[in-house]
Amino acid sequence: MSQLKKVVAVIPYSYLPYYSGGQKLIAQFFDHLGRETDLTLVSLEGMDTTAVKSYRFVPLLKAARSRYYD
Repeated sequence: MSQLKKVVAVIPYSYLPYYSGGQKLIAQFFDHLGRETDLTLVSLEGMDTTAVKSYRFVPLLKAARSRYYD
């Protein structure tokens, strides 16, 4: 019995729905990573997350400049 690794990623910018190649790359990367791991992604509130199927999405960050502070 193989256990999935637990991974948490923080994305402080909007990537869904994707409009550019970079956003598409990030969305597809996390989709594939979510299939191989137990992935939780923390990102901005208000994104359209209907395409999120393989990982848990947690909208904790506000769309303000303070999201980049440590």
